[in-house]
Amino acid sequence: ADDVPALTGHRVEIHQILAALLGNASQALADNIDNEPTPEILIATSWDGENIEVRITDNGPGIGAGDLERIFEPFFTTREDHLGLGLYLARLMAVKSGGSLTCESSSDRTCFTLRVLAKGGELAN
Repeated sequence: ADDVPALTGHRVEIHQILAALLGNASQALADNIDNEPTPEILIATSWDGENIEVRITDNGPGIGAGDLERIFEPFFTTREDHLGLGLYLARLMAVKSGGSLTCESSSDRTCFTLRVLAKGGELAN
């Protein structure tokens, strides 16, 4: 969105959160690369004057209902070569930065929403 202020606080945490979310979206699409529709990751932002939202949506296979309930638990993973800490740490950093991290998923779409409090373009401490 055009009216979203630049974030100057908690930059390292926000970078790590977004890197984890984009990495997961990329892996979900890579696992489904031969299927239709064409793999796509959408990033959208908004600002309501108090809160900044970043939504990362992919059109991969989605997250099963049972797994969706557990994705933010430490050491939960559906992949053999992962520790299961990425989303746990991403949510922890979001909360410690004064925000939240949520997820909605269906059989053909997953959307993570990072919401952070803003004051004058800077994240609240």
